[in-house]
Amino acid sequence: MENRDLTNQLLEALGKFKRQRILYPTASGVPRGEFFMLHNIDVYARKHPEEPGIKISILSAKTGMSMPAVSQMLNSIEEKGLVERCMTKSDRRVVYVRLTDPGNR
Repeated sequence: MENRDLTNQLLEALGKFKRQRILYPTASGVPRGEFFMLHNIDVYARKHPEEPGIKISILSAKTGMSMPAVSQMLNSIEEKGLVERCMTKSDRRVVYVRLTDPGNR
């Protein structure tokens, strides 16, 4: 099993036990909640590489946050240049979120 897989499993387990503060990886200018939002976006992108990103509704369900709360957090992360929102040409009503290069780092 790769180190990245083990890291993902650890972060998911810590999230379930609400003990993220103990082993929270420090990232300059990124609060804990935003870090885990970025993590969820990254995990989804790796599992679904054919998709242009993750829908906000799916992100809401995965994090257990309301859609307005997710949107508010995404606004903050987007201002930092860590994520971008995009639409597909086939359905402009659906908004996808994906990590930018700085967000991946």
